[in-house]
Amino acid sequence: MPDLLLTAPIALAIAEERFKEFLTQNSYPADVRWILAKGLLIDKLGRYFVHHVDQVYLDGAQEAHRRYAVGLDRQIGISLRAYCASETETFASVFVPADAIDAQYRLMGPGLKMTCPTQILPAQMVESGGRWLLLTYGIALAPECSMNSER
Repeated sequence: MPDLLLTAPIALAIAEERFKEFLTQNSYPADVRWILAKGLLIDKLGRYFVHHVDQVYLDGAQEAHRRYAVGLDRQIGISLRAYCASETETFASVFVPADAIDAQYRLMGPGLKMTCPTQILPAQMVESGGRWLLLTYGIALAPECSMNSER
């Protein structure tokens, strides 16, 4: 998994521009969609499903800005993480460790860490609310899915 550690910029918008460059260098689409755990499902076969509705993306963007601000305040590290991608967008989140021990455990320094899987994991878009509910009910998330434990 490629990663890059930099000094954290004072705003998510600036960090996002650097993240886009990082993604492009790793053959990912530069268009970033911030997403929350409630908008991303992973089935037992490792397939990614994204709830492709505007409110999910709005919530994800708002939470990304909030988490980034928390990370700047804590000064123990911020991670911009890509999970999967469609042909045109990369789906990512902002992660902030709970404390210095959590940061050490996750090999994070006080700056900005950017990561993406080495191989692009394809995202399947789900626009139907009914289909999303069926997927949510039918898919047991893998315990190693870190999206569920993010703060």
